[in-house]
Amino acid sequence: MAKWPKFGFSGQVGEVIDTEEEWQELVVAKCDKKVEALKKAKQNPSITEYPEFGFYEEHTGDLTLGEWAEQQGIEL
Repeated sequence: MAKWPKFGFSGQVGEVIDTEEEWQELVVAKCDKKVEALKKAKQNPSITEYPEFGFYEEHTGDLTLGEWAEQQGIEL
């Protein structure tokens, strides 16, 4: 399994994720959306320290969380 790169998620929760365990505990467990819906979150192009994805108006990038995860070789 690939090492998880750092990324941010803003939705029902706002978290910086570094591990699969954090993704499961801090985002998936607390959101009422299924993982397939979370994968549709778009990137916020104004955050440059690490990729940040979400569903708010500032998330206007073309890349989705699901596409990014696939590029990184991680399973959400």
